Amino acid sequence: MLVLSDVDRDSRVQREASALAEDGHRVTVVGQAGTSRPEYRVIGVGGVRSAHPQVTVPLAFRSARRAARWALLPEFLSYLAHRFSTDARRVAIDVGPFDVVHAHDFSTLPLGAKLADWFGAHLVYDAHECWAGRHKDGRDDVVRDLLHLRQERVLGRRADAVITVSPTLARWLGERLGRTVAVVRNSFPELEGPSPTPVTPPVGLVYAGNIAPGRDLETLAAAADGLAVEPVLLGPRSRGVDLGALTSGPPVPVDDVDQIYAQNGLAFIPLTDDCMNHRFALPNKLFQAVRAGVPVVAADLPQLREVVRAQGVGTLYTPGDRDSLVRAVQSAIDGHERHLRAVAVAAEQFSWTRDAAVLRQTYRGLLRPGRSMGSAT
Repeated sequence: MLVLSDVDRDSRVQREASALAEDGHRVTVVGQAGTSRPEYRVIGVGGVRSAHPQVTVPLAFRSARRAARWALLPEFLSYLAHRFSTDARRVAIDVGPFDVVHAHDFSTLPLGAKLADWFGAHLVYDAHECWAGRHKDGRDDVVRDLLHLRQERVLGRRADAVITVSPTLARWLGERLGRTVAVVRNSFPELEGPSPTPVTPPVGLVYAGNIAPGRDLETLAAAADGLAVEPVLLGPRSRGVDLGALTSGPPVPVDDVDQIYAQNGLAFIPLTDDCMNHRFALPNKLFQAVRAGVPVVAADLPQLREVVRAQGVGTLYTPGDRDSLVRAVQSAIDGHERHLRAVAVAAEQFSWTRDAAVLRQTYRGLLRPGRSMGSAT
């Protein structure tokens, strides 16, 4: 598996690597950093550690620094991907060969295609998001986006299997690539031990994740004084997010989030409505809230709307609209008992057991009948 991130912070990579290892594969993850586990090996390639370098500058120059960062961020990210690809290619060749090369996200797809050719291996493209349509913190680079779209189409058609995170993104990719795209959602494994019991009526609205641009947390800050519950924010905080009078706590271990959801009664799943990727998204937070047995207040975006309405697991608000968020939270409070019952029904469908089965079946289809289990990177 190839991933341009710290593996310890990417729960999708961890879940997929563990699921394939449980099915008998020897899994090696080549990432920017990470910790090996009994189920799989992680090889960190070092290099640039952050896409957002922290530089201390005098107050008088901060506006200029923000402008420079906005202008240069695309170039920095391109350099990061190039540096990773150079190091990861050398590492993968040294520790190979592999039967399957699994490229997580478009950022590793070109390298994955080269390694698959080198090893004579199968190529799996795992699209975590709509790459060209994602939210960008820096300036738009239309030419680079068009080149990436073309490259994704060529390499996605050449891949032996393509998987992604939501039905809407799968349909969009399938039409562009002219092929079937399997859906392996970002659902969660069952908790070990008893599940937490959600409080009712709710007392808090919990956001647990990156406190960063594109999450629409500014709308929560604007609505805070009108909410009948307490906003609770947990996660690493980036610059460029105005929380007003709200404060945020540090990130907590993933499994501990379930208990915090249950203690407060509502999970908040916000996104801005400013990019195609957000309209196609099914965030991890939705599935973790369902695992914790807690209803959600979610951004009214096409893919989220489809799931929340069909399953009845919560309410929707219009991104950027303070009053809409206040109404959605009050509606979730008023219908809390009903939403709790719907979440309990949805938990079986939104399980990692189901999604892991899709991933395993994809790999079984790649490897010829009678062939011994292979290795994957």
